[in-house]
Amino acid sequence: MKTAKEALAKSLKTLLQTRSFDEIAVKQIVLDSGVNRQTFYYHFQDKFDCLQYLFFNEARDLIPEQILLSEWKARYLSVFRYLDVR
Repeated sequence: MKTAKEALAKSLKTLLQTRSFDEIAVKQIVLDSGVNRQTFYYHFQDKFDCLQYLFFNEARDLIPEQILLSEWKARYLSVFRYLDVR
C-alpha cells in the first residue's frame, strides 16, 4: 500500500513529465495526488524537499545495497543517466 508521502512524490514525478519544476506548485501536487495540503506539509517542507525525496528513492531503486566492485561504475552511471533524462 502506497503511503501519502509516496503518493505525493509520484504526483510530482507525473507533473514533471509535462511541465518544468518551476511551473509546479504545491497546490497542483496535492490536487493530483488527492492528498490533503496539510499532509503535504507534514511530510515535506516545500516542493524542493519533495523533489529530493523523489530523487533519493529513484536512486535507491537503481542502486542495490550491496554492489559488487565490478558493477559499481555501471550502477552509478545509471543514476546519472536517470538524472540527465529528467
